Amino acid sequence: MTTLSLDDVLMSVIELPIDRKKGNRLMIGRRVLGQKIFSSTTKPAELLSELVAGSAAFLKAKNMEEWFVDNGVRLQQLLVQAFCLWVIPVTDFADNNRPRKPRKNVNNQAAPLESPEAAAAVRKAPLPPPPPTLSVEEKMAVVRAALKVPSMRMESKTWALIIRSLQLRDASICPQFLSAVDGSLADGTASFELLTICMHDKPFRTHFPPEFLLQALLLGPLRGSTVEAFASERTPEFRAECRRLLHEAEKIAEKRELWVEKVRQLLNREPETVPALPDFLKHVCSVLQELRAEPPEDDRVHKGWAYAALKRAGKRYYDERTFTYDMFHELIWSILAQRPEMKSSVLRMLCQDFRDPQEASNWTRFNPYTVSPKEIPLLPSSQAPLSLLQENVECLTLPIHLASTVMFVGHLRALQIVDAALEALRKTDKPMVGLDAEWSAYTGYSKASILQLATKTRLFIIDLQPNTPRDQDAIVDFLDRFFSDDTLLKIGFGFHEDLTQLRNAVPRCRALYAPKKLICVDQLAKNLRVLAGQSQDGDRMQTAQMDDSAEADISMEDADDSTAAARDDAESPQKVVKPKEARGLAALCVQFLGRPLDKTEQCSVWDRRPLRPSQLRYAALDAYCLLQIFERCVAWAEELGVDALDIALKHQYAPVSLPLFCGDM
Repeated sequence: MTTLSLDDVLMSVIELPIDRKKGNRLMIGRRVLGQKIFSSTTKPAELLSELVAGSAAFLKAKNMEEWFVDNGVRLQQLLVQAFCLWVIPVTDFADNNRPRKPRKNVNNQAAPLESPEAAAAVRKAPLPPPPPTLSVEEKMAVVRAALKVPSMRMESKTWALIIRSLQLRDASICPQFLSAVDGSLADGTASFELLTICMHDKPFRTHFPPEFLLQALLLGPLRGSTVEAFASERTPEFRAECRRLLHEAEKIAEKRELWVEKVRQLLNREPETVPALPDFLKHVCSVLQELRAEPPEDDRVHKGWAYAALKRAGKRYYDERTFTYDMFHELIWSILAQRPEMKSSVLRMLCQDFRDPQEASNWTRFNPYTVSPKEIPLLPSSQAPLSLLQENVECLTLPIHLASTVMFVGHLRALQIVDAALEALRKTDKPMVGLDAEWSAYTGYSKASILQLATKTRLFIIDLQPNTPRDQDAIVDFLDRFFSDDTLLKIGFGFHEDLTQLRNAVPRCRALYAPKKLICVDQLAKNLRVLAGQSQDGDRMQTAQMDDSAEADISMEDADDSTAAARDDAESPQKVVKPKEARGLAALCVQFLGRPLDKTEQCSVWDRRPLRPSQLRYAALDAYCLLQIFERCVAWAEELGVDALDIALKHQYAPVSLPLFCGDM
């Protein structure tokens, strides 16, 4: 197979140059490493199997059992990664013709662009020889080799790479792969990482019975999202059995004898080879808490994340001037109120990193133990009425007649006003609502804090963290009726994440799992671009380009390229919109409305109360601009001879399975 012995090959790997100052970072790419090792043999899969099998004994003989690279990647895992990256064709990694943004240097300056001659030379550079085409048996040999790697060294990303490179989802090999997973469970070698991959991946998860859930839980800490994925789109009987097994897991965690029995029965292992009983108890409690949508006992922001957020905010406030003082102040307040032990670090950051001893002195007198992270008093600079706020003339603004209609809805009586406005809207010829949600990034448990609703005449900011049980019940009832209403057209933008955050905030609202007439204006714009391309070029495009799954295939160009044209005639969809794809809502506003959104408030503390007037304006405009964009889409669709609403409704947000423990919420 090779002129080198196995020991020679392994020695060449462990002698590769590494940067010890950066966690033993490997100084050679894994694809290149794979080519060096495996391209010289006619049986690469067999060589990999032999190398993986002999690695442990080789390292032991060299007294190097602890050898690793890249902060923990062991020799066997490195060999598997190198092989898998080698067998993926280079052309599968990226489109070499796609324009890329130039990297910036340490002074935040863009590097000079390549000359056309240099770029052409790069394109003409010879590609490495194509990897061999592996047979099903050779692919399964790689799978079997990977299954022999100790679980602690084969994390999920490596298994995802194996699945992709060997095309294990393909019908020609999928049954054999799943049979190998069954075999690893039977002989006690299955890893937690592999089981979680199988639970998430749709082509794999339907193969396994409900007991697979308990087997995985005995091996590690399952996430609620993993369990929900495993149980989704299954029969009621299957889901009921999953619930029963999770309840059984609670009982298993209470009795050591029962736990030992289940480890041996379900995993064919001894107790000392799996997480200890106290860890299993912790894992069971954690996953059930998540499945029941119960916030964690400690929902404070993580200290590392908080420190990084303050550093970023300080840079934006002091250096870039893209953060207001009010935003910087509320962020410090929120973090210190959650993490009082960080006060000295924050003061030191203000003094040393940002050279602002006066601001540090102001916070010296702040007692974080006596304040709430959410009840933040308004500073004098934030007490001006919303209608008197200074506007950024280069960005979109709320129409003057609407600025005074922005209403913060925080209790039952205010919700009744919203209900009345929506009832009147249903009687019009265009019953549509723009909607958006906001949530704070500075907390340990992410959930929507407000929901914005915009009509042509009213703007509502609905508080999703009301104070009383009565108001909480009123919110659930309102959202159930609103999202199940098939008269109102609900217009969002990339609303998948908003739905997730809304479900976290209001888990008892079942309509959030099956919203009616909820569309994405961004998807509508994508579809119209495709149709515009057809009408201009006369080419017939594949229907797949109209599907959600084909979004990534539509070419993307910077919104700046269309800004000038958009501003020339903001009233003409034909001129404003070109068959290009906008990046984000701000860019979509440029293309359709001629101006971007002012995103200054995007990273503010959204769970504070009261919200600042500038936050209210930002939130209201985020929802209102969706109505404006939709109207432009309607006009553009008419010019193309199609119906925008019909196109939008073909891609409305599909219902998803109710949470496994919906009845317990």
